[in-house]
Amino acid sequence: MSLETLLSRLDHLQETGSGSWRARCPSHQGKSKTSLKVTEGDTGTVLVHCFGGCSFEAIIKKVGLTPSDL
Repeated sequence: MSLETLLSRLDHLQETGSGSWRARCPSHQGKSKTSLKVTEGDTGTVLVHCFGGCSFEAIIKKVGLTPSDL
């Protein structure tokens, strides 16, 4: 699986730049449609940041993935 798999499982996905997206966090399902930032690092690493404080593990578990999937 890959970055594309993660992106396909997020709601309200918006591309915000080259290799950067915002979406609603699947873990806490807050009111904001842009509480989650997903970025593809220079080496292809998937970086995930929830502005509500949810952990990487909680976010990817909620969409049915594991760290090794990314």
